[in-house]
Amino acid sequence: MEIQYNMGDLYIERDSLLAYSTNGNFTPSINGQGYALDLGITKIIDNKWTLGISVQNITGKLNWDKNTSHNQVIQFDVDLHSDEFEEISDYTESQQDSLMETIITKDVSTTIDTLTSMIPLRIEVESEYVFGTRFLIFNCISYESESTIIPESQLEFSGGFRWLIHRRIPVTFGITHNSLWGIKWGGGIGLHFNHMHLDLLLSQNGGFINEAKGFSVGLINYFYF
Repeated sequence: MEIQYNMGDLYIERDSLLAYSTNGNFTPSINGQGYALDLGITKIIDNKWTLGISVQNITGKLNWDKNTSHNQVIQFDVDLHSDEFEEISDYTESQQDSLMETIITKDVSTTIDTLTSMIPLRIEVESEYVFGTRFLIFNCISYESESTIIPESQLEFSGGFRWLIHRRIPVTFGITHNSLWGIKWGGGIGLHFNHMHLDLLLSQNGGFINEAKGFSVGLINYFYF
């Protein structure tokens, strides 16, 4: 098994069988540079329906800093049954270390000079339709290709509405289903001025309320000139 990663000054070392710890400090900074090309087009029909398509991250690539990129190689030589794994969980640390010497034949972590990540290509088709002056519905279909970041492709369907309870205060609700991550839903409220829009969005993924597996908060700010 070979793993390549970049977490700044942070890197991983094994302490005992199936137990790892991190060394160094996690200091978020610009550890890599790259490029990508985005293309898109939008068509407004009858001042009510907006249809758009975009292709994002064309030829996207990130080249990571050679001083903070690591390569870890782990080789195993093991022949165990499932019931034996349960026994291993009860081993003391010294017993795990002894077993490790016989199972793991190689575990080497080194700094590498080159590490490149391919950014996944993303294609989106989206539309919006306005009812009157205060209510809007939107939907989107997107496809994201496999990459070195996420090794599986994704298909996503989403939709929702935006309601202007006041001409400067929109309320938004939306729901998304992703082929990998499942359901994500949420909503928020905004404050829109002539030259500045501010939106606060809250969402949950993997379920509803107490069954959800994650929670996120987003703050979006636009300036118009």
